[in-house]
Amino acid sequence: MANVGIKFTQSGIAVPSATPQQLLFTSGNNNLKIVQSGIATYTFSSNPSAGQITLATIAHGLGYVPAHDVFYKFYDPATPYTEYSHMPYVNIAGGLATSTYIFNSYCDSTNLVIRFSRVDTGGGAPLNYNGTQWSFKYRIFADEGA
Repeated sequence: MANVGIKFTQSGIAVPSATPQQLLFTSGNNNLKIVQSGIATYTFSSNPSAGQITLATIAHGLGYVPAHDVFYKFYDPATPYTEYSHMPYVNIAGGLATSTYIFNSYCDSTNLVIRFSRVDTGGGAPLNYNGTQWSFKYRIFADEGA
């Protein structure tokens, strides 16, 4: 009974003869356990100035710093993204890198926080984020983060 559990293999590979490298999932390994997930949204009502702002704070109340994962997508009629991409998001804008835009996230013992930072490095006009709509898909795990 030592080989009992759940296993998923690559297409065309029989479970009983699969090597560990051919398994897509096995319950015999330690896997991240999701305790909370959802989608947070934010729409810029003006073009943000240089500095840092908090876009979303999601309470988890676990009492320790958990591992987490955040994906983003944004809607701008000129360049709509239809799929989520993994955070952090970094956009170095302008031919001479006039501004750098960063979306990142962190967890503390009570909240997941999603932040936006803009750093101006001189040169031309910064990008205009006014009216762009951002969606953040997040997962908070039972496992402790680093």
